[in-house]
Parts: sequence; structure tokens; C-alpha cells
Amino acid sequence: MRHPLTVSVLLSAVVAVGLATTSTGLLRSSSAPDDRCAAPPTFQACNVCHSGAELNSTNGLLSIFGVPAVYTPGQTYTLQVELGEGSASRWGFEITALDGALDGAGSFTATDGEVQVSATGSVQYAKHTSLGTSIGTMGIKTWQFDWTAPAAGTGVVRFYAAGNGANANSSPTGDMIYTAAIASAENASEDATVTLQPESTLVTPGSSWRVDAFVRDHSGSANQVLLVSRVKLPSGGFFPTNGWLFPPATINLVGGGEARRILNHTIPPTAPSFTATYQGIVGRAPNKLVDINEFQFTIQ
Repeated sequence: MRHPLTVSVLLSAVVAVGLATTSTGLLRSSSAPDDRCAAPPTFQACNVCHSGAELNSTNGLLSIFGVPAVYTPGQTYTLQVELGEGSASRWGFEITALDGALDGAGSFTATDGEVQVSATGSVQYAKHTSLGTSIGTMGIKTWQFDWTAPAAGTGVVRFYAAGNGANANSSPTGDMIYTAAIASAENASEDATVTLQPESTLVTPGSSWRVDAFVRDHSGSANQVLLVSRVKLPSGGFFPTNGWLFPPATINLVGGGEARRILNHTIPPTAPSFTATYQGIVGRAPNKLVDINEFQFTIQ
């Protein structure tokens, strides 16, 4: 039986991210709520409270610097989140680090008054403070903080971030929201990883739906992999039955480098309601699996 999900894919290498004002009218200057950094399983971002444009829809830029391609357990690294948004005059961000079980991986430490750390259960979040919203700063904003890598045996750690390039109009409107992700491996034998970040896990028939795939090298050398995707159906089968939803795309990486691919999906108006699993896979021909990342989504 043919599955009604049809897909069109747009490849892009542009990394976009930004932040905004809050639902109370003041860009959550004291802190953003936890779990607003586009991380699994919810993948909720700042646009839960802020509005102005679709996620990642303008020319902003969110960059995460300092995340090692291969981390040393227990070592502390200085990270930076840099957000560029030409229309913004107030700023915010949130980032988390998760292991394969979606538990918190390592720990964040604020190193100045512009960043604070909060936690929900085992998961920590580094985010802006009131001072860190830097009202009146135009064009670009950078935050710096430390991350201490987790204990040996944790495996791949994935970082998820969201940003808000706000217009400082004391309302949650007109704000530009962006997301990004990056992975760090425990050792170079991981070769390469793929990290998925959908704009939402809830999609509507007749709508378009975006999934971002971040592919990173951990071998330390030039690395070529193939990126594909597919949907695992509730029945346990796959769509498409043969081949791939996103056909093989060659990704060329420099040592420790990362590439972003944007997959734009079209959901037909006749699509039935169901919950399924989206899988992104990197590998090499003819059948070598390098890494797989997945999440659940619902059409309703």
C-alpha cells in the first residue's frame, strides 16, 4: 500500500538562528523556560511563546563554537553561542547537551553574568540572563560559558540550541527564532554522526514540514558519507518500501567539520492521522551503516 507522504528536498548549507521577546512582554529577561532549545523529544523552541516568522525563515545566523569533534571525558571546554540577526536589538538563547537516552550529558557552568544554568531532572540548560539580553545591541550577539564533558562510556553527545533575535517591542511579536544542533563523539571510532532537528513533531495534512540534518565528522580526516532518510511506519514497515525517502546525497566533510542539509517535506491534504518514526542515516555504499538518528512525529 502506498503511503501518502510525499517529499521534496531542498539542500542548503546555511545555518540560521536567532531569539526574541517573551509572552509576558519582556523577552523572559530573567530566564527562558527549560526545554525551549529545539531538543528531543519535544523539539520545542522559542516560537512556542514568540512570533514573527516561521522557524529559521529569515537571514539570521546561529553558530555554536567550541564543541569538540571528539571530547575527553571530564574535560572542560569553553563554548560560544553566536547569534546574528540584522533586525534584532535584544537577544536570547538556550542550549542543552543530551546523550543517546536523552539524559543530560556533562554539565554547563556560567562564566559571567550574561549566562545562567538551570535544570529539569538530569537535563541542564545554559541560557541568557537579563544582562545577557543586551538590549540596544544591534546585529550580532555572543554568549560564552563552559561545558564539562561527561564520564567515559557516555558515547555521542548531541547539542541542541535555539535563539531569539528580538525587536525589543515589549511584546512576543515580530521576533526571529532560529535553531541549530551539533554532535560530539567520545572517540574517533564514531567516524561520523547525523543529528536531526525537525521544526515540529506535529504536522498537518496539506502543510509543508522541515527537518534539518546535521552531519559531522569525528575521524579527524576528510570524510565522505551518504545521507539518506526514511519513515518507519506504525506497522513496522518502512516508507518507501524500497529505496529512500531522501535519496542518497553525498556529504563531503573536512576533519571535524559539519554540514547542514535542509529537507522540506510536503504533506498531502489526504494524509491520514498516524504517528511514525523519521530516521536519518549516514553510511557508505554499498551497505555500510555509519550512524542513525531518529524521532517520532505525528500527522493529525
